Amino acid sequence: MQSWILRWALFLCALAPAAAPCAPVIDVGSAHVQVGDTFDIAIAIGGVDADPGLASWQFDLHFDPAIVSATVVTEGGFLATQGQTQFTPGVIDNGAGLISLVADAYVDLMPLPWGSGVLATITFTALADGVSALTPENPFLDFGDSGFAVRGGSVTVGGASVPEPGGLALAGLGLGLLLAARRWSSRRASGLAMAGATALALAACGGGGSGSGDAASPPASYGVTVTVSGLHGSGLVLQDNGGDDLGVAANGGFTFAKTLTSGSAYSVTVKSQPGAPAQTCTVTAGSGTVASSAPAVSVGCVDVVVDTRPLQLSLSPLPSAAMGVVAPYVLSEAQGIALTAVSWTFDGQPGSASATIGVALHVWNTPGTHTVSATATASGGRTATATMSIFAVSQPLAVGASHGCALTAARAAKCWGYGNSGALGNDTTTASAVPVDVTGLSGLIGLAAGDGHSCALKADGTVACWGDNIEGELGNASTYHGSVNPLPKPVDGLAGVIALAAGRYHNCALKADGTVACFGQNSENELGTASAASQSVAAVTVAGLSHVVAIAAGSGYFTCALKSDATVACWGSNDSGQLGNGNQALSQTGTPQTVQTEQGTPLAHVLVIRAGESHACAIVDDGQNSVYCWGHNGYTQVSATSGNHYAAVKVAGVTNALMLSLGLYSSCALDTSFAFRCWGSNGYGESGGNGATANLPNPTLLVGLQGNAAPDYAGGGNEHLCALRADGSAACVGRGGNGQLGNGALQDATALSAVSAAAGTFWHWLGP
Repeated sequence: MQSWILRWALFLCALAPAAAPCAPVIDVGSAHVQVGDTFDIAIAIGGVDADPGLASWQFDLHFDPAIVSATVVTEGGFLATQGQTQFTPGVIDNGAGLISLVADAYVDLMPLPWGSGVLATITFTALADGVSALTPENPFLDFGDSGFAVRGGSVTVGGASVPEPGGLALAGLGLGLLLAARRWSSRRASGLAMAGATALALAACGGGGSGSGDAASPPASYGVTVTVSGLHGSGLVLQDNGGDDLGVAANGGFTFAKTLTSGSAYSVTVKSQPGAPAQTCTVTAGSGTVASSAPAVSVGCVDVVVDTRPLQLSLSPLPSAAMGVVAPYVLSEAQGIALTAVSWTFDGQPGSASATIGVALHVWNTPGTHTVSATATASGGRTATATMSIFAVSQPLAVGASHGCALTAARAAKCWGYGNSGALGNDTTTASAVPVDVTGLSGLIGLAAGDGHSCALKADGTVACWGDNIEGELGNASTYHGSVNPLPKPVDGLAGVIALAAGRYHNCALKADGTVACFGQNSENELGTASAASQSVAAVTVAGLSHVVAIAAGSGYFTCALKSDATVACWGSNDSGQLGNGNQALSQTGTPQTVQTEQGTPLAHVLVIRAGESHACAIVDDGQNSVYCWGHNGYTQVSATSGNHYAAVKVAGVTNALMLSLGLYSSCALDTSFAFRCWGSNGYGESGGNGATANLPNPTLLVGLQGNAAPDYAGGGNEHLCALRADGSAACVGRGGNGQLGNGALQDATALSAVSAAAGTFWHWLGP
């Protein structure tokens, strides 16, 4: 039908006299867009004769609301650029797919605008693939007695077929004057009365169909009124609906230039805050829907108070400064001043750039005194620096197979549990269910405990060991093979040591030069030497290994080292995958093997390593401080997925890890909430602490080691676990038949039990 009308209109236009103009044409634009696009459709007009010109116009527009959504209608330039107008953007109903009563009237002096241009622009958003027709309805032009043509448009979203352009429809209009005094009046009109919809006709150039229908009054329109108070700065600009700006220079009432019809939404915001002096202005009741009167919005302004107070910073370490712990350091400002940036240094070296404002994490890889500094910046260019000293120990707690040892606050040592091999160091070979003093040791910075022996690291870098020496694990050639020594004896020829690790019958020492020396049993190449000897009573250097920053030894005859490039290398037995190199065919080796992920790439960004019986775990700096484990998985101590893991796998359910504690067949991690979560063996309650003894395939809260009693350090033994608390006390849970819980009893405990208070205060983060 529309194509037929178009051809007939053009035919009539061609027959018209040359002096007669063709009828004006309203043309709805078209577009081809993608889902999510925001785009404009122009409603254009052409062919308006200079005599009489266009006084006003009006139309409705239908669209498919499943394909597009309309957001705003703005005035075009056809009338607006010629003089003063009264524009009504109409009511948008995206449910019905209708924009109704879009209208504009020229209220300036003669002559009326003529020619061609844009009546209005409609902004749409594409919602879904498809084609939406844009169909004008009830069009009206006040320009004289002649008819006019209307052509619809369309929007194609995505790959839908593009429709043919809409045809022309010719409309005849009645005169129905819109202005109080139209083209012959010399005063500005202030009202707008729209004529009703007209009938379609087939009149074109110079022809005329007469209009029909009753005149209809448009909806009432109102200007959004704003009352401003408290303003004494300059430069305040308010905005309504994201496009109507209103500059305000004084207190009082003001009205936005663009009016809104009843049912239209309004939203007033502050586009620009005042300055000289600086103020913050806040809008109250700034959004809503226009009802039957002008909306009233209030804006209150207050002076911006410039904070000039100097910063008062303080640093606190949480938890202790111990090697192998990711320690969070907290920066606070005493007056509550907001900090805009913080930079950290550790021993003068820049800290992690990813540290959040007020908190930074750091791992100490050497014992002794260290310096932490944080420089903070606040508004106005204020800066201040807080600095503190930290004394880091190597390892304050060591838990062996059936005994444990811990540093005291005075940095001596106490041990408890099974003592038949002399592992308690008190010159006896009897057990003790309460801590006893290790004879003749002071100035200690670290401990290590194996199956039936113990070792201590002194601040001067030397090492002393005591207990069982069946495999030369005391490192003292003067002690007869197979004997026990219940008193500490120096390890021959070992100096410059900064950390210790003990396996079942072997020990390894990390030196300040980044090398590792081991002694004791070597039946599975756990000493990392090329020698085929089954043991070594003297410390021997691990071949091909350098730049080491941390070590761990498992009782399943293997050893691991964390290197300065944040990768891990392991050597020794691999019968359960404890080397983590992904090679199931390799049973043992004295050559360090790089730990791999299941994807076949080296495990990288490692912060901390620990070893259990035949499994090991690491904390990885991946933005979440995740935990990865590998090796023996008979009790799900590596992963809930059954079977041994010959490469490192990520442990589900553990993030923000600070510290690890591995036992015989169990694993535990301390997180930033200072809660311990454990998984694996729990036959004696050593992983749950809640009275239950079922094994734990997934990380589970260890009851009794959270909150204000956050652990300072924890270690796992053969089916028991001990921890130093932040207040200097100690507690253990699990198997206790040999007194290894230190609570005075020779029995198991499925709930955390305090180590005898008679032992005094152990090392903790408030201590020296």
